[in-house]
Amino acid sequence: MKDHIGIDYQIAGIEILLNEDCIVQRFYPLIQYKDRLSANLSEKGILTRNACAALSDQELIEAGLPDENMAALFRCFLHLYDYKGKGIKDIPDAECRSAKEISSLLELMRLPGVKAVRAQLYLHCGIRSLSDLADADAEQLRDQIANRILQEELPFSAPFLKELRTQIAVAKVFTAYAV
Repeated sequence: MKDHIGIDYQIAGIEILLNEDCIVQRFYPLIQYKDRLSANLSEKGILTRNACAALSDQELIEAGLPDENMAALFRCFLHLYDYKGKGIKDIPDAECRSAKEISSLLELMRLPGVKAVRAQLYLHCGIRSLSDLADADAEQLRDQIANRILQEELPFSAPFLKELRTQIAVAKVFTAYAV
């Protein structure tokens, strides 16, 4: 059974995550409320993602969302980046890897859409941690990954820029805004 763990972060992190360049279109309607919501939640002492997730729909409406439908959408957004419990068994040939490499792969696999193959590509491009990824430039990283795929004739394709931007934004929030 896989665990779904909500990574906690400061509520100010929603200002990074709720942007068109790194969020799926389904959540675009929330973007217009992010600044007011973040400010109002902070004023009420709701300072973390987990504290916010515990609020009722009415409390979210009082904090700046217009209705219950938007509160439900926001609640889905808060759980969008929950860790899906990937583990060592999800890493091919784990027994042939160093403990440091496995640790790096597992850390990178905490991100949305990052499985062992993508984590391995990041590792080959010098990204060894969430902090490394948080500091990366999406376009440069995509070029590095594309070059690595070509050089090694790997049967993979480079990630889309939006995927990278999302993963970089989440890495920033998980590191700089971690609680």
